[in-house]
Amino acid sequence: MVWLTIYNNKVADSKQSGTNGIPQLRTFDFCTLRAQTDQNIRCLWPPKSPEELIDPNTRRYDLTLRPRVLEDEESLRLGEQYYWWANLLYHGTPILGSWLKRLVKMDRLTRMSQPSDNYYLYPQIMDVEEAVHSVRQGMPVKQAPINDPFLEVFHNPKNVCFRTNENDTQELVVLIKSCADCFLDRKHVRETYMQKHLWGDFRIQFAFVTGLPTEKSKEPILIENVLENNRQGRRNGNLDTKVLKSLLLEEAVRFDDIVVGNFLDTYFNLTLKQIFTFRWVSVFCKYQSPVYLFIDNDYSIVPENLIKLMRGIPNTFKQRMNAGIRGPDRIVRRPKLKDGVERGGVSEDEIPWDTYPEYSSGACYFIGADLLIDVTVATAFTKQFRFEDAYLSFVWAKLRQRVYAFKALKHYIGPNQDISDLAIGPQVAVDQQMNWESGFLNLTVISKAKV
Repeated sequence: MVWLTIYNNKVADSKQSGTNGIPQLRTFDFCTLRAQTDQNIRCLWPPKSPEELIDPNTRRYDLTLRPRVLEDEESLRLGEQYYWWANLLYHGTPILGSWLKRLVKMDRLTRMSQPSDNYYLYPQIMDVEEAVHSVRQGMPVKQAPINDPFLEVFHNPKNVCFRTNENDTQELVVLIKSCADCFLDRKHVRETYMQKHLWGDFRIQFAFVTGLPTEKSKEPILIENVLENNRQGRRNGNLDTKVLKSLLLEEAVRFDDIVVGNFLDTYFNLTLKQIFTFRWVSVFCKYQSPVYLFIDNDYSIVPENLIKLMRGIPNTFKQRMNAGIRGPDRIVRRPKLKDGVERGGVSEDEIPWDTYPEYSSGACYFIGADLLIDVTVATAFTKQFRFEDAYLSFVWAKLRQRVYAFKALKHYIGPNQDISDLAIGPQVAVDQQMNWESGFLNLTVISKAKV
């Protein structure tokens, strides 16, 4: 049964990747199979070597988790039991909508204090912390993951995180969230804060992360009965997709600083890009740095101040660090009725809470090396949601992790604001205040920039 499940998953992934013939399994998958009959075998995630994840059919790294599953009836029925109990206790007006909406509302209305903290009901309903521990230790999980998409490394840089099994070779690894055709943005980043002379003896590496170019489309997308504008963000709309792909791979080879995933680079795939990035880092960069920085390519870094910030944090804290720019107000924006159709926003059927759990803004945030592996695995057991920073809030809630804000990281720089300790901020504002040759801030120039 286990062999058949792994094989069928591999067949589906092979079709998605466009390969033909009988799919072969990764070394990691064979390990999972052997572990079924030999309890002494443990297939840990991340694996000891990235080579265990090479797909023999494509010769590319397949970052799909595919953990060993030993289904547990009690765990599988957990959601049904929650619903049965809430429905038994609830005697109010019938609640219409999705199963999740009815469950969350009934649970809240029948609890003594009417809490807003029942985020554990967001799918997948299970003990995610237990699942994370099991996957990391190579033990079976009680439920198959709800969110384990086929993610393949389409292009892998050779000189970023190449010392896979060496610890603390870097003080910081920076992952820059880019788009497939953001050629000028990447050029600007390389010519500003990525310059080596700005970092002195601080050991740091950078990598851009993107997916593959896709056809530009303005057709709205229907998500949970809500129409959303198709925000693909193609900047080079006149260029053919094949040309863009060729230019992207040419740039990736030339600069050796771009990780390209096999997914289409669209606005509504940002969460997929985030999951891909986490998996890539956990496999290729594990423990090479005690902490990782994830940053949008329209934000910028003040090297001197970031060095001070990082070196002022004890290494013992960095491994489990979870901090960034203070997030938005956390309010769940609802759709607006226009021409008889709900447009924009998030329906109660999809997210039946009024606010999201706590999270850092997606513009930039730090995650410690050990915590990163936890969150990487936890995403496989957390249903995807298109807004990647809000999605991460549910993952943090399932892991019972607190999120902290750094004063030196700013969304907004206003008039008469002290920026002497500014480490990260909007690119436009930082560019106006930085001398990129010397690396010093011009504190006499105060501009206004808001995201």
